[in-house]
Amino acid sequence: MTSVLRALPTLPALGEVVGGRFEILDELGSGGMGHVYRARDRERRREIALKLIVPRYVGRPDRERRFFLEASLGGRVTPHPHIVEILDSGRLADLDEWPFVAMGLVEGRSLPTYLVLHGPMVPRRAATIAR
Repeated sequence: MTSVLRALPTLPALGEVVGGRFEILDELGSGGMGHVYRARDRERRREIALKLIVPRYVGRPDRERRFFLEASLGGRVTPHPHIVEILDSGRLADLDEWPFVAMGLVEGRSLPTYLVLHGPMVPRRAATIAR
């Protein structure tokens, strides 16, 4: 039995244009399912948050379905001030059909940055944010 290893795709570099429309401006963060970038959407003529599935999950149908399910469910939500707007989702043809989700860009600090600057939150503040 032979095993075929495939090379993992490479995340885009700052300044790169992917999908013919998203210019990568900065990395905002990463997690278990994706990397999120500040990008300029040339079609919408605005800055957005562009989420790409992590390289190890590209081409894995179960993980890609989960990634797109998140986008689909988020796109069905009535606009709300505490939920990020889903603008678009699909695959980037120039990056081997890499799954992406384009979202509204939310300005502000990350939770880890807030905690470093201000220390632990009092329970009431944490509950208000979570609610």
